[in-house]
Amino acid sequence: MLALVVRVVLWIALLSSSFTLSANNILITDLQKSEDNQWSVTYRSKTPIQSIQFHHSPDDSRFDRWQLLDKGYVLRKVNGKDSVFRNDNTRFTSVSFALTPTYTHLPKSYAPFAVFSDGSILLHSGRFFACAVLCRGNEHTWYLTLSAPPSERIILNGQSAYGKVSWYDDNDGRKVFVGNTEVNDTRYYISVIDNALPEEVTSALHQFLPKAITAMAERFPKLPRKPMLFASFEQTSGERYGRQGGVLPDQIFMHWYGQLKQTNPYDLIWFYAHEVVHLYQGSYVQHISAQDAWIHEGHAEFVAGELLMTFYPEAKTFVEQKRQQAKLSCEVKLSETLVDEFAEQQAYQALYHCGAYFYQLLAQYSGVPDKISFDYWLGLGFKAQAGGQVNKATALAVANLFLSDDDYQQVLDTFGW
Repeated sequence: MLALVVRVVLWIALLSSSFTLSANNILITDLQKSEDNQWSVTYRSKTPIQSIQFHHSPDDSRFDRWQLLDKGYVLRKVNGKDSVFRNDNTRFTSVSFALTPTYTHLPKSYAPFAVFSDGSILLHSGRFFACAVLCRGNEHTWYLTLSAPPSERIILNGQSAYGKVSWYDDNDGRKVFVGNTEVNDTRYYISVIDNALPEEVTSALHQFLPKAITAMAERFPKLPRKPMLFASFEQTSGERYGRQGGVLPDQIFMHWYGQLKQTNPYDLIWFYAHEVVHLYQGSYVQHISAQDAWIHEGHAEFVAGELLMTFYPEAKTFVEQKRQQAKLSCEVKLSETLVDEFAEQQAYQALYHCGAYFYQLLAQYSGVPDKISFDYWLGLGFKAQAGGQVNKATALAVANLFLSDDDYQQVLDTFGW
């Protein structure tokens, strides 16, 4: 294990010499878990700065869940961004917060912490991205360190280490595990699965995921490395119940919280299928705007249904009901507002429903659902790789290749485009 830690440190040193703060960002972010399970984060600057601005502020939860540890500082909202200042407006070089390491739902974003039943933690690095003074939009890389008690494993980028790790981060960030939940290396993925999850959840996961990964791998470009799967469960008081899934490059993560309830088994498998599809959609989807999220969310919903019917033919009625619900919900929302305004109005579920309905219409009019599941998305990816922006115009241009002129116009008319 010492050799592994040495290799990690060496890799970090080489990486550091390559980047040398070409990150356009002078902050160092230090995350720490103490022996008594307290979490904190400290932001350090080599030169005095006037303020710190957080890169992502989807809601006001930071004001409730982050407690300033240094006197004389204040957390404020400035132009929609959480920002830190000294009360006397003088410059500073560091500031620290105590963190609340429990799950909280963030709108269209990943939770900063997902807690396992044994106390292990899966943290999302992107929640901690911050800039000196202002985030101007050209900051693409952040430097972070993470320290944890020596008895707990840290898993970063698929590698295990103990004590402390450091890394440069980018885009939407990544998930980093801290704790002692068992790690299993299977043929299809490396998994860290909460032992408290019920058997119906884990058995469905292990039975379906290999099939879905195999099916997607046969039609989409091979993943650069074996993905990591994280599945966690945090029991809470009361009747609150929920789940959140997500995908980052080489990572699938699923979190359940509250009082787990019996659900339709196909609904659970659909949840898994949706995330597997995201895994294979390609990294360029990270650059699709929130306004156009229907493009990739709708595709994941549509292909999830196709995967279910492939491996569970008896689920056809369930899939048809889901698709009818998406159609009806989308039609209601379209009678009220435009697709382009869904994200601004925080009507995120409508992005899923109308996105799914878009692909359902493509499959119906083209008569080839299989091509819409795979060939359509590969065509979209080709345009993205060629430098074309992936937005509504791109999605419609590729759709036009699969439809007659009349059917294409039907799609435009349905969505008011």
